[in-house]
Amino acid sequence: MSYAFPTDVNGKAGAVIPTTDGNKFFVPVVLFNSVMSELPFGLVAKEPFSGTTNMTKTFTTPMMGFVISNDGMADLSFSIETDMYKVKAGEVFEEYFKPFTVVSIVATGAFRAYGRGRA
Repeated sequence: MSYAFPTDVNGKAGAVIPTTDGNKFFVPVVLFNSVMSELPFGLVAKEPFSGTTNMTKTFTTPMMGFVISNDGMADLSFSIETDMYKVKAGEVFEEYFKPFTVVSIVATGAFRAYGRGRA
């Protein structure tokens, strides 16, 4: 099965909206697949927690996002599934993931964190 993009009267792809200067244009884009249909729309902050040392957090429901603020003076690291991330002192990490329930944190200073999941 093939798909042909619609075109305007000038033979240009449809859904292209020219600007008044004639050189720039706007192309609306819709992304959709099994992961993008879930993210980040409809996610809310859930199950906030904090600490000052190593810990493993098990969320009560699957999360699809994670935010952690490193309030300490040293780098911290955390892992979700098999991926490990480093957060420098004073930085905030924020990202979306495939659904997960466990995050492991290695830290020697203060941090604050929460998951992002369905309301």
